Amino acid sequence: MHMRLMRRASRVKRHLQKFANAVLQQDQVQFLTTMNNEAKVRRSTKLLVLETAKVMSYEDLEEARAKGAEKEAVREAKSKAKRDRKRKSVALEAESPNTKVARMLESKRQCQRVPRQRK
Repeated sequence: MHMRLMRRASRVKRHLQKFANAVLQQDQVQFLTTMNNEAKVRRSTKLLVLETAKVMSYEDLEEARAKGAEKEAVREAKSKAKRDRKRKSVALEAESPNTKVARMLESKRQCQRVPRQRK
């Protein structure tokens, strides 16, 4: 009977150690997960450099932010202009649809009139 109690006690002790290790491991995993999440947020935020390193007043900071926003708007407008379809000329856009159709028909007729050269 004494041996059974000893075995049971050692078994309970072993299970308690496993449980304690699991709890510690889970706590460590949770800690590492929160650290990783903080790092992700830090990496995903956009770096905003206002000016060179110097002591600035609040008014200077506001002025630098306004200038930066203005530069960003100009840069955005330039990049958007590059992505648009390039126009052949402003005069062709001003034409009415009827003149465009007439011009297309005329070019087709000219293509039909040109005879092919046989060798």
